[in-house]
Amino acid sequence: VLVPYSYFGRQLPIVSLSISSLPLRAHFDLGAAVARAAASTEDDFIFVASGDLSHRLTPDAPYGFSPDGAPFDRAVTELLAAGSLDALLDLDDERSISAGECGLRSFAALAGALTGSAIEPRLLSYEGPFGVGYAVASFEKRGNLNV
Repeated sequence: VLVPYSYFGRQLPIVSLSISSLPLRAHFDLGAAVARAAASTEDDFIFVASGDLSHRLTPDAPYGFSPDGAPFDRAVTELLAAGSLDALLDLDDERSISAGECGLRSFAALAGALTGSAIEPRLLSYEGPFGVGYAVASFEKRGNLNV
């Protein structure tokens, strides 16, 4: 939380939440609740979802190699780039577990926080050093969707 916070360029109040082993949908609902609470104020807010992608990209990766690692990272980064965050909830559980991911629940909470919003997605980078996938993306809210 504090590292990304140091780059914001201004001081904002912090609410730090942790993920759990609950299903992705519970994390999505948590993100939606945070967005509703934030919308009830006139304050600006930034939602930071932090977590790694696959930990199994190479044989020397922290959890060894899995053939599901790179395809999992590709699927997630494609969804991030397209702004299709709700589709993160539909990723195959077995592939996610096999890939050794640890950020999907954070990303599901972000999806919940942005659901119903028009967003401008930007996939800023992806790399897989040390056998672990890292992506940086931003999603600027542009308004609400008329659904």
